[in-house]
Amino acid sequence: MFVRLSALIPNSSIANAFFAMAIGAFVLGMVEPVFNPDPPAPNPPGQMGSYPGSIGNAGYIMHFFGGIAYIACGVFQFVSPLRRTFPKIHRILGYGFYVAQLITLIGNLIFLFGRTSYLKGGAISFIAATFVFNPWWVYCSGTNLVAIIHGDVYKHHIYAIRAIAVSTGNFLVPPIDSIIRLIVDGIDAEASYGAAFWFSFCLGIIMGEICIKIVYPAPKSPVVVLSQETTGVYQDLPPWTQLTLVLKEQSGDYFRMIFEAPFNVSVPPAYHITFQHPHKFNTSKPYTPISAKGRQIEFLIKKYQNGLMSSYLTGLNVGDQVRSCGPYGSFEVKEHSEVLMLAAGTGITPMISILKTALEMLHLKTKFKLVFFNKQLILENQLASLSDQFGDQFEYEFVPDKTAYSVNPALQSHKSVKRITSYTGSNSTVLVCGPRQFCDAMIAKAESCGIPQCDVFAFGYSDR
Repeated sequence: MFVRLSALIPNSSIANAFFAMAIGAFVLGMVEPVFNPDPPAPNPPGQMGSYPGSIGNAGYIMHFFGGIAYIACGVFQFVSPLRRTFPKIHRILGYGFYVAQLITLIGNLIFLFGRTSYLKGGAISFIAATFVFNPWWVYCSGTNLVAIIHGDVYKHHIYAIRAIAVSTGNFLVPPIDSIIRLIVDGIDAEASYGAAFWFSFCLGIIMGEICIKIVYPAPKSPVVVLSQETTGVYQDLPPWTQLTLVLKEQSGDYFRMIFEAPFNVSVPPAYHITFQHPHKFNTSKPYTPISAKGRQIEFLIKKYQNGLMSSYLTGLNVGDQVRSCGPYGSFEVKEHSEVLMLAAGTGITPMISILKTALEMLHLKTKFKLVFFNKQLILENQLASLSDQFGDQFEYEFVPDKTAYSVNPALQSHKSVKRITSYTGSNSTVLVCGPRQFCDAMIAKAESCGIPQCDVFAFGYSDR
């Protein structure tokens, strides 16, 4: 029934469990009258059309159907293939998510302040909704919106989960209310519903926090080795910091661009900086730097014919400024006996940033092998420099024609073991980055070569 639910959030088994629990809460709320067909009649009844007056019915309709719409839109925000393949649909669903939330909130306010009698739990439900759950829901929704405007995808995911999790309490209230009535004989209907109201929403919040804790653990500060040339105070880029373009080199469709910040910026390996388009509302895109040194941040950007952000960035001239924020991410460099890197196109950028950090961490003895697929030879000087400097720990292979090359020998010779899946990718020893089709193909090849799925981490593919 739940096919490839791991597309919703990165960790497959845990993600599937929590998604199934959310669906289960909805189904349980719908079938509640079946397992308790004759509950004590609440006052007023909870069926549509039974609320007193047109205001009551309007509030119920906005609350109920707006809630279903925003939860549905919110869940689809986590479907990776939808985001990658149909970005416009993803954006439309995002707008629908916030519009439906606003409609739901208006319905909630009608319930709370139109007539308190609309709440079947009476004063108990009123206190819970007014002072606890609605404020928390509004805060999560607002923080979620601010995070996506600022380009912080990780924080956006966290607070989207929290907003949706608290809303699942709506569907749990009726069945839990019925269970309480079946267990506690003769309990007052209002008291039963009020208790179910508190319990259900608290349970929804707890489920959301457990999901975040396991699937989206808080990123830890990775170890960053700074040379004497780059010592000093380092800061993040608050939204929206102006970066100045100081170097631009073109090689075909690829542009090596160095931007300078007003202060020193520390960018951990595989973290990204978000750029904002100055003339398109709420249009931004993350890019992973090749490296960051002091105030300067180096990027490799490919210009796509229909790429709105790539056309804007590659059209900048030296001296122009661009709005930015970050860095964002959660990747951690950990020691393994060996790491295999498979990259295509600009997918080389997180690999180089990882290599430059890991190879300079003298206590790490990890051996890295990079297979770089690209029709055009780019960043050859940087790869050769790393190979010359760390030859005993790093080797790379450039593949201009992927159709004439088999990656199977590299995968089959790679020492891989089954590990606990990590959202940060720190437990994985096969790292993949590139276009969607490339990532899909490399993951399939790795599985066919006996490498467990938990040991393969694909940047972008896991919604970073």
